Amino acid sequence: MAGGNTILELKHHVLNGRLAQAKKLIAASQISLEETADEDGNTPLHWLAQALETKAPEATDQEMLAFLLQNGAPKNRQNSLGETPLMSAVRLFLLDEQRALVLIEELLSKARVDPSRCDMVGETPLMEAAAAGLDGLGEVLLNHRANPLAESSSGLTALQLAQEYKQEAFVTLLKSPLAERAAMEARKEEASGRCAALLAQADGTLLVVDVSHLEQKEWTDMLLQKDWEARRQAVQALGRLPLARGNARAVELVCGCLEDSDALVRRAALDSGVRLLLPEPAGEEASEEEAASAAKALAEAQASSACCGFIDKVLQRLRCDEDWGVRRVALASLGAAAPRGTEPALAALKPFLADADDDVRAAAAAAAGRLAPIGDEVWIAPLIKLLQDDDEGVRQAALLAVARTAPKGHRGALEAVGDVMDDDDAAQSELWEVISARLLNELYGFSNINTGEWTDGLVALLVREAVSDTSDNKKWVVFDGPVDAIWIENMNTVLDDNKMLCLANGERIKHCSHCRSPQ
Repeated sequence: MAGGNTILELKHHVLNGRLAQAKKLIAASQISLEETADEDGNTPLHWLAQALETKAPEATDQEMLAFLLQNGAPKNRQNSLGETPLMSAVRLFLLDEQRALVLIEELLSKARVDPSRCDMVGETPLMEAAAAGLDGLGEVLLNHRANPLAESSSGLTALQLAQEYKQEAFVTLLKSPLAERAAMEARKEEASGRCAALLAQADGTLLVVDVSHLEQKEWTDMLLQKDWEARRQAVQALGRLPLARGNARAVELVCGCLEDSDALVRRAALDSGVRLLLPEPAGEEASEEEAASAAKALAEAQASSACCGFIDKVLQRLRCDEDWGVRRVALASLGAAAPRGTEPALAALKPFLADADDDVRAAAAAAAGRLAPIGDEVWIAPLIKLLQDDDEGVRQAALLAVARTAPKGHRGALEAVGDVMDDDDAAQSELWEVISARLLNELYGFSNINTGEWTDGLVALLVREAVSDTSDNKKWVVFDGPVDAIWIENMNTVLDDNKMLCLANGERIKHCSHCRSPQ
């Protein structure tokens, strides 16, 4: 690692576009750009992106980029916030749109940076562009195969973010043939099991390789590399490797990385552990039998000794790790891996519902929604309280957690959700996303395939609650979102002269004169 003064001097030259001075400094000091970063983890390419704040650089960004790449500057390395140089350029895009667009094009085409590498909260450059409504930038990213299907750690895609921030032009872009082609490429890559990772070469450089065909003995070498970025990518690749899923050796290696000295490697290990241990969930279009089979496979995986050992290590991370990002990912991993009602998991996550960090509170609320016993007031009450949190992300996570935890007809939950929807447009949008993302039988109701017991869906609950109130106060059940042929068909008898909700169990709920169901 080069001395601090040399790094600061080089950073100053890059930020101001002083190419000649940068060349002289590197030649004189013989520093390695591969190992060069400032105290915030920013590399020379991060500094080049930050140079967008400089009004009149002495050299062009293209000239500086070519020089830095020629001298081995890392292309996809993340800073302490998990940002790649591409993400830094995207977030500074509005300072000088034309200049930023040229730099981003150069990064994608000449440096061949990863267009879909996410930051510590799982957001990609395409998501950032979608939220800001940067249509031209979005088109450039999609042309370079940015993945429109990627989800942030909050479970949101670029399309959902564009819809949430009412960026209609970007929504249209993400439904275009260009976006469909990029999505198709992402699906093909996932289906083929192709997993890229970094392997250190003898000369100290890093090489991107396809690890799909590596032997198990080579996995260990990947995870013991000196470069932390190489270790992180290796952990991620192992977690996505089809032949590693359920493999005891792969799980053991990933769990070992939970003790890594680098926080980003520990986060990757938490995510990969879940991927390796748990089966794929049933898709939205799965049949009732397929959904039941997937639920059974999940329960068996959660009860396995390997998963129990992983949960113990996740709990240890929650107790001792000082990195807030690791705690956030650990909470998400706990919510996925532990069965509902697991006491040690519930005891560990409860303090985080009041954590000072917004993202940690949101992750704790989401985990509580998956783990808390249904109908347990000890958990329903604090989750309802979080619906009044100052942070929008926390409120959205709490909204879903309340829906998963409160029993049908729970008056306190219904009133709290109603209050939030009255006061918070974002919460209304989130509730619509929750409804539209669920299986159809969860929207209206379903029968347990084993017991035959009927369970009301959300619409059935709301309508039943409305008609049970015999006062003259009007009751509105509002479907705030686009009409979808899948769910609107079930509303035919409600919207016609019958004014009656017909459920799959044969029950019919007749609307009273004070009930309305507008779209």
